[in-house]
Amino acid sequence: MSFDQNDQPARATGGQPDKAPAAPAGAPPSHNWLQPVAIGGGVLLLGLVAAVFLRGTPETPSMHAETGVAQADTEEQSATRHTDTQDRVTEQRIARSGPDIVGEWEIFVPGPQGQPLRWIMAFRADGSYLFTDTSNGASHGGSYQAEDGKWSLNGTWTRNPVFPPGTPFSDSGSYAVSPLGTLQLQGQFGTGNWSQTKPDP
Repeated sequence: MSFDQNDQPARATGGQPDKAPAAPAGAPPSHNWLQPVAIGGGVLLLGLVAAVFLRGTPETPSMHAETGVAQADTEEQSATRHTDTQDRVTEQRIARSGPDIVGEWEIFVPGPQGQPLRWIMAFRADGSYLFTDTSNGASHGGSYQAEDGKWSLNGTWTRNPVFPPGTPFSDSGSYAVSPLGTLQLQGQFGTGNWSQTKPDP
């Protein structure tokens, strides 16, 4: 059997075939085009995941608004507690200072020559007091307590013809307030009835 030049197979001459050989019957179809698509999709997915992790959870305006409201509520509650504490301290201080004896009181006592001396005692609502002898200007002041018929005070002389300023002075005893506005004080100098001149000095 003879072959002419045109009938020889391509591989015998070293050339390339005009067409690729057909796939055998029954072989699955080729999907070589899917590989680039799959690789590209995987890279895109990894990029999205990385972006989410790097950025974190985005904060919305509502989150900031809720935080601001919560902070405002906390500050308001703190201010309310501070005011309540101040009110309680004031009430306790007034209770210790004896609200029934708060005011300015006066008494006349005999002097060295028999002349009347006017003494003034001012009990303030904040727990402080001031005593003044109007005849010579002697005075002392400090703090006092009065409760359940008992009173005491501790202070220093601010002016006195005998004692230098800063000399300690203290007194204590019992007290009673009459409906007629008289304060009976019993202390180291005896018992005296003081008349109220001002309800709140």
